[in-house]
Amino acid sequence: MTILTRMMLLLMSGLLSLPVFAQTEPATSADAGQEASEIDPSDDDDDRRRVRRIGDAMSNSGEAWTPNLNNSDVTRQVERKLSVAQQALLNGNLTSPNNQSALFYFQSVLELDPGNPVAEVGIDEIAAQLADQALAAQASGNRNQAIGLINQVRTLRPDFPGITSLVSEISRNEELEILQATASQQLADGTFLSDDGNDAVTSLRQILAIEPLNSFALEGLVTIEAAVLAEVAPLIESRQYEAAEVILLRAESINGGSEAIVAARTSILSEQQEEIEERYAAAKSAFGEGDYDQAGQLIARLRQDGFDASALNVLERLIEEERILLDFQAGALIQDTISGAVAAPEMLVIARGEFEMGSANRERGRSDNEGPQRLIRIARPFAISKTEVTVAQFRSFVTDSGYQTDAERNGESTIYNVLAGNLKKREEITWQNNFRGQSADNDDPVVHVSWNDAQAYSDWLSQQTGETYRLPSEAEFEYALRGGTTTAYWWGRTTPRDTVENLTGDGDKMVDRWEWPDSFERYEDGYWGPSPVAEFEANPSGLFDMGGNVMEWTADCYVANLDSVPEDGSAAPGNNCSVRVIRGGSWAGAPSTVRSASRTSAGSTATSCLLGFRIARSL
Repeated sequence: MTILTRMMLLLMSGLLSLPVFAQTEPATSADAGQEASEIDPSDDDDDRRRVRRIGDAMSNSGEAWTPNLNNSDVTRQVERKLSVAQQALLNGNLTSPNNQSALFYFQSVLELDPGNPVAEVGIDEIAAQLADQALAAQASGNRNQAIGLINQVRTLRPDFPGITSLVSEISRNEELEILQATASQQLADGTFLSDDGNDAVTSLRQILAIEPLNSFALEGLVTIEAAVLAEVAPLIESRQYEAAEVILLRAESINGGSEAIVAARTSILSEQQEEIEERYAAAKSAFGEGDYDQAGQLIARLRQDGFDASALNVLERLIEEERILLDFQAGALIQDTISGAVAAPEMLVIARGEFEMGSANRERGRSDNEGPQRLIRIARPFAISKTEVTVAQFRSFVTDSGYQTDAERNGESTIYNVLAGNLKKREEITWQNNFRGQSADNDDPVVHVSWNDAQAYSDWLSQQTGETYRLPSEAEFEYALRGGTTTAYWWGRTTPRDTVENLTGDGDKMVDRWEWPDSFERYEDGYWGPSPVAEFEANPSGLFDMGGNVMEWTADCYVANLDSVPEDGSAAPGNNCSVRVIRGGSWAGAPSTVRSASRTSAGSTATSCLLGFRIARSL
């Protein structure tokens, strides 16, 4: 608000009236000289007339204002000084030059006329404009100029409205400047954080406490956070996660939980999970390589990492089992005691390994159910009986358990008819009979037994010994039968050169009555029918009668091909478990049926003079 406006308001409110003169007396030469020195030469007559016209205004009472002066000369001086002060105010000469400023003339008026309202309003206006200039100086960063202007305002009007807040603002900005300078130096020195608080983070936070949106402080904290976080990446890469977390906590204390910190923590979690998975893979690899101590150490670390406990329990159990298996070297013999002097069948340890199961398409005598060939990995060592189960061994089972075989329940089994030279059913044939229906010898392989009977014998052995006895899987049987060979027979590709198995040979005859229509040429083993077990040489695995003598039950449900046979060598479940797989050759089998890949099947209650079994034991 200008001084003219303030004066007009005073006049309109009746608080101010200027003297009314009937006429203006000519000034003396002395007066003219003084007035000339007091009035800015640039003031035109119109301005002076405008000031004089203010004096024509009347108060609200309608009465002319009567000067509170002793003489007309003083009155004229007041009028002239007010006019000059007004012009100086209009020209912006508020306080300087000293003897030509608006302040000088308003103060001169007050010396002549104490309490003169026009002069008081004029000084108020000067104080207001000085305050505005102080604000502008502060905004432009000229703190010293602002302080000087504020001191002038305080001198003129100690109680000027807003002066206290302005002083506070200047002090605040001065403090900000000092803190910013300190923070800048600390940033340049790299003094980001310290225990004593003499660091850039502390300074920047002090700035934000004064001015929460201060861009310098906000950007400074972001810069420090980025510099601190730069230390995290190498630690994560070198998998020093605890050290990385310490850095992240420091970074968090700088600027709170920023996106960069969240991303770094996510990266740590990802790397930790990857490392844990690698550690688990290493534990399994160490187990596979037989380094059980290393595997155990890795498992202990994985437990600390909070890895899946069930998976670790499985691995630990496998390690424990493998440690036990160290006592069972490949080829070692195991024979458990059943009761008293009775012993279980002698078992041979078979090492784990892998082989091509089934036959190649080009193999002579091949059947479609022998394919496709598959790589089978026998994951665990196992033991298998050196021979087929004998009549004497089976008798121990029946005597102890009172078990009744399927042949006994059915009242019949299949025997070899010597007179007709073929197989035929006969009543009252049991496991105690041989292939002709006569009384069997103790060392003969037990025949006329079903899959159910063989399984019952295995269960009984398990109960008697506390070990796990079972029928071998089809894959285990072929693996043990081949003994590392890949030829059609474990002894080679064609007729064996030596007497290796109880097979059909063209030299075998049944009491000069019968000859085999399909047999190995130039081969004779001296038997027409099953021989006592272990009568011939062992195969490469150290087992007897695997490719001849009698066919043998396995644990598998029969499937039409090898597609669904488990790759780990376990027994195939199948959909039709009333039919089971039969493996191995027999004393009456054509050469094509005694190949290592040959497989056939029968119902689980079937019995025959061609069919027996051997057992396996889990280690």
